[in-house]
Amino acid sequence: MVLIDIAIAHKYKGKKSSMPATYLLHPFENQQGQYAGKFEIIRNLTINGRRAKRSAHVTLYELAELYAHGRMDAEGIRMRVKPSADNYPDSSIGKSLPRANVRTGSLFEGMVAAVNTALPLSKNTLLELTKLGVAL
Repeated sequence: MVLIDIAIAHKYKGKKSSMPATYLLHPFENQQGQYAGKFEIIRNLTINGRRAKRSAHVTLYELAELYAHGRMDAEGIRMRVKPSADNYPDSSIGKSLPRANVRTGSLFEGMVAAVNTALPLSKNTLLELTKLGVAL
């Protein structure tokens, strides 16, 4: 499933296109394997002076939790995205998707608003954040 409730425009200037092309990209669920039905979140960090890339996988509800608690922006978390038409010339890319990129009035925005931010993040969401090297 492609989550069209979150979108970002991206200009592709890669080798597989003779001219720059603009795509509207959205987060998407993995279709197969261990993480089927989950969205991939990504974070870059520095470990012992070396740059490292970490990823984790969250459900739709856990993603709503991260947005509601402001963790996507605060922790520099990006998401794997692709166009809904699945016509991007390269493999999916990681983009930062601030809360402003969540479509107003969408079902996902309603999910984010419904999260009780007085409660802490769920255990699984916290576990996924630790995979990204986020200090809790």
